[in-house]
Amino acid sequence: METQSLAPTPAALAAAPAAGALAGAASLLLGGAGGGLQGVGAVLAQAGCGAQFDSWVGTGPNLPISGGEIRRALEASVQAIARSTQRSPERVADALAELLPRLVDALTPAGRLSAAGRLGTLWALAKLFWRGRRGAQ
Repeated sequence: METQSLAPTPAALAAAPAAGALAGAASLLLGGAGGGLQGVGAVLAQAGCGAQFDSWVGTGPNLPISGGEIRRALEASVQAIARSTQRSPERVADALAELLPRLVDALTPAGRLSAAGRLGTLWALAKLFWRGRRGAQ
């Protein structure tokens, strides 16, 4: 039986901006912003978006964030994702503005940040991915 890779190809990422942004968001949450989920929160707080991040972690409604705010706070990451997906930084930032609140919310169901670290975040992302795949079938 042949094992099939679950990793998206560069061509697939370029063809699907949302998939590229999802991969980029996962990378951010696994440590690309210098500290995983906590690091993303710290960077967003320094950029004046701490209230939004806190709302995503909390159990109440998620406050929105704009693509412009994402781009200003996470410029280097947005640029790297844009290069790897061959999309404009604006499109990447807009996609991350849609994805990050939902991902952070889903990764913090108890309304608080976990000390589980990268492995725990990776495991939580994998569970979200598989749950979404089962629901789409």
